[in-house]
Amino acid sequence: MTLIIEWIFKFNLKKKMMKKFSIYIIVLVCVGIQMNVNASDYAHDKGTIGITAGVGTSLMGSLFSALQSPDVDGSSTPVINGLIDFGVSKVFSIGGGVAYQSYSLNYLDENYKDTYTCLNIGIRGLFHFGRSEKFDFYTGARVSYTIWNFESTNNDPNYAMPDVTLGSIGVQPLVGISYYFIPNLGINAEAGIGTYLVAGGIKAKF
Repeated sequence: MTLIIEWIFKFNLKKKMMKKFSIYIIVLVCVGIQMNVNASDYAHDKGTIGITAGVGTSLMGSLFSALQSPDVDGSSTPVINGLIDFGVSKVFSIGGGVAYQSYSLNYLDENYKDTYTCLNIGIRGLFHFGRSEKFDFYTGARVSYTIWNFESTNNDPNYAMPDVTLGSIGVQPLVGISYYFIPNLGINAEAGIGTYLVAGGIKAKF
């Protein structure tokens, strides 16, 4: 009988210890989750990933759009821009970007059209300023490779110009700002010299 009572006592003791241990584990997990949420509340932080999709304007596009006369009609598309950045530290991030734009010159009196396209692929490094939940100010540079393509179309079967493709390497200094109206979604704006003069878009943070 004594052995049975002693076994029941030890079982209840172990049960209470396991219950307390489970409570401690739950508390630690909750604290860890809360710490992680607090860390990711900042607009930029170590380990955060920002993805931006948007449009912009470029110097080349503005020049083509300004070419208007009775004989020539110039036009361009916006710069279609996609970016991804990864927070290496609280003040620095690395990332990449892809941009595309098309320009055209339509010669009305001669009935032919020249089309130029550029595809830019690059990497970038950014320095971030301030520790804010809403705003992220940064500056940096983008090193990229641009693929230029030229083609001419006309209605003359005796006139044919081959397509031309060229490549170039460039560096774009830039400054930017992101504003988050909710913790993981906001807007972004950048200004630079190179691939685009001004660009903006929607930014998601993970």
